[in-house]
Amino acid sequence: MMRRHEWSKFKPRSKERLIDYLNNNLALKVIYEFKQDLMKLILSRVSNRKQAEPLVAEYLKKIEQLQESNIAPLATLGKTLENWQKKSLECGALVKQIQLQRVYIDAWMRY
Repeated sequence: MMRRHEWSKFKPRSKERLIDYLNNNLALKVIYEFKQDLMKLILSRVSNRKQAEPLVAEYLKKIEQLQESNIAPLATLGKTLENWQKKSLECGALVKQIQLQRVYIDAWMRY
């Protein structure tokens, strides 16, 4: 259930169990909420630069927060996202790269 997005259709009982689980595991709750925020950001659709700029700034802040994490897999994820972001900027395809990062985050959350 933690791999699913909060906007996914949950059965009422499943959603209730997830909330209970997260409330009993506060560290996981923080990570889950961070992941949900990051996924919303990555999946954001914008039509112009003015709309994209605050999202990119927030995205870069999220990468920095991941890199500063004391949890090794989160720090690694932050480094990976930064590397992808740099390569993406070099290619001029930041939006496409962010979409690809969604796949990596989903795969990472499975472990």
